Amino acid sequence: MHKFKVINNGTILVNEDFIMDPWIYGHLYNRSWSPFPKQNFDKKRLKKIKFCFISHLHQDHWDLDTIKHFTKNVTFFLPKLSFNKVIEKTLNKIGYHKIKYIEYGKFQKISPNYEIAVIPPLNKGALETDVINPKDDNAVAIDTGLVLRLTKLNINNLILFDNSPYDIKVFQKYFKDINIQNLFFNYNGFAQDYPLKYNMLTTSQKQKISYELQLKKEKYLLKFINYIKPKLLIPHSSDFILNHNRRLFFKIHSKEFLDKDRYAKRINKITDIKAYALYAKDTLVVEKEKFHVDIKTKNKEKDLKPSPMKLHFPKTSNKNFDHLLSIALNQTFDRIKKYKLSIPNNKLGLDFGSSKYLIDFKSKKITKNRFVKNNILILLTKKKIVKLILEKKLHINNAGIGCYLNWERYPNKYLNFRDLYQCLNFFHV
Repeated sequence: MHKFKVINNGTILVNEDFIMDPWIYGHLYNRSWSPFPKQNFDKKRLKKIKFCFISHLHQDHWDLDTIKHFTKNVTFFLPKLSFNKVIEKTLNKIGYHKIKYIEYGKFQKISPNYEIAVIPPLNKGALETDVINPKDDNAVAIDTGLVLRLTKLNINNLILFDNSPYDIKVFQKYFKDINIQNLFFNYNGFAQDYPLKYNMLTTSQKQKISYELQLKKEKYLLKFINYIKPKLLIPHSSDFILNHNRRLFFKIHSKEFLDKDRYAKRINKITDIKAYALYAKDTLVVEKEKFHVDIKTKNKEKDLKPSPMKLHFPKTSNKNFDHLLSIALNQTFDRIKKYKLSIPNNKLGLDFGSSKYLIDFKSKKITKNRFVKNNILILLTKKKIVKLILEKKLHINNAGIGCYLNWERYPNKYLNFRDLYQCLNFFHV
């Protein structure tokens, strides 16, 4: 018999000794995200953890305020990807040195109870585009998943975390003949800033776009479910509360896709497969040839929201902004060459209200106080925030997830700006 608990978001606890994507206590992305539902999980229980799997680099999947309550003997398992060295180095700094890397598709026995295998990202195609091309090297995806095999029962649990299954062929390449009993999956695509933070859209346009994106995401999910034919569905890994722009967040996103309990009922109705929304007090009990669910959470989403927090940022240096911007542009071209990226055809505008900057990547020029809204991506925010990004005290990807950057793009087509979005990850000194 094995017991599964979904604490919140991607955090799954199995038998009290194996935890995945831990995030229980911390307020992340400069306090723009808080755990949802509000947690009062006993920290002493984390002392029992022996194994921890981290699916990818985003902070809500390896919260240090949670990890610090583990003993130093915990073994961490990371997908064998170069950028996960950031996770390893950070864990080393706080005293964790048992780090093991796992290659895609290869089962590794970690205890008499568990074997695990990493699923590569299945979401290279952006949700905005409906384009899936595994050969597209510019489409960087970091969201891996996991197959957790309960060895003695020979039961496979597929856990996708944020790894939306847009590309079945990639899954087939590594797991063609596997039999999946239980599927844990991300149930919405709201951990992004589009369309929430795009100012050229009206509220009604944002509502329409959001709903259409969720239906598109669900279309791929249903196709994947039909392919693997699991016996049980557990929607999870979309549980967070946004502290900044919270009212707009709830206004533009449909409750049908926001509420985990509602979504479990929706996917059950569509697929006719049993589906459960599990919260921290609930338990999925897996036994040979059967399972049962012990539901103890009564209030569901309604009374479990934490109080909003104010954003918090580090201090900037005294360095001149214009000089930093010029150095960052030059160094970005070095990284474009190093990582074999494409030079963007479009321009980047920085709008700070009292001052504006236009960055032309083709001509490698920066001009001030004027730009035309054509073939341009405009970032509207405070100069301090951009300066922190240039100084690498913030990462633009995390700032986007935190939803405290505003954007405009002309034309409003993701594919027109894909190369520019890619380069912005390397736009710093």
